[in-house]
Amino acid sequence: MESLRKLFGMAAGGRIALYVLINPWSTSEEISKRVIMLSGDRIRHILLEMYAEGLVERRRRTTELGRKPYEYRLIQPIRNLIRSKLRSE
Repeated sequence: MESLRKLFGMAAGGRIALYVLINPWSTSEEISKRVIMLSGDRIRHILLEMYAEGLVERRRRTTELGRKPYEYRLIQPIRNLIRSKLRSE
């Protein structure tokens, strides 16, 4: 729970989490095209922190030729928690 508080205490982390909630299995490149005022490097860094904290799942995208980027989605308990918070506000 502390990592979740920390994540949403950062404006950037909160924006990324909401984007990934709405668009599961997004790559950092897809997120960087949509999340304003964040560089791709910053997004990858935050996603790596989220992954290390166990807040997101990641897998290799297998549909692209060549480079296979990671794609991310929030873990189920976090998705449920955010949705319930959004409904209650």
